[in-house]
Amino acid sequence: MKTYPAVITKVPRVGKSFIVGEASVDGEKMPVVAFNNLPNAEKQLVLGLQANQSIYLKGRIDPNSKMGKRFIIEQVQDAKEAQEDLKYSIDPNVDFIVGGLSSYNKKPIVVSEPREGRKQYYTDGDFYWYEGDTGKCPTSF
Repeated sequence: MKTYPAVITKVPRVGKSFIVGEASVDGEKMPVVAFNNLPNAEKQLVLGLQANQSIYLKGRIDPNSKMGKRFIIEQVQDAKEAQEDLKYSIDPNVDFIVGGLSSYNKKPIVVSEPREGRKQYYTDGDFYWYEGDTGKCPTSF
């Protein structure tokens, strides 16, 4: 499960077995789906979403559904909670470019010296990570 910034473009409505709406998720417009087995509190949050509302959705993108590409909502997050998730998440398109800027705090990325049989670590000074890692770890001295 990953956290994505989203803007609601079509207000979610209750269907037979799921709640469906539409949103621009991570800059791409697609249907958003929440299954009826979500806890009641989450269902109410999804049904309370308004058009043009900016939110953070926690879930996954399903590329092979009958609807085409769709986003499956697992949780709706408030901005503060989502920022904490984004802080430790790794963006594979950005966070492995040596000399580029890290995805969360926009600091230059440097890499450790390569050693045979050892992982190669990336850091921006505040966090470190490696390829295949599930999240960033704070750097503390």
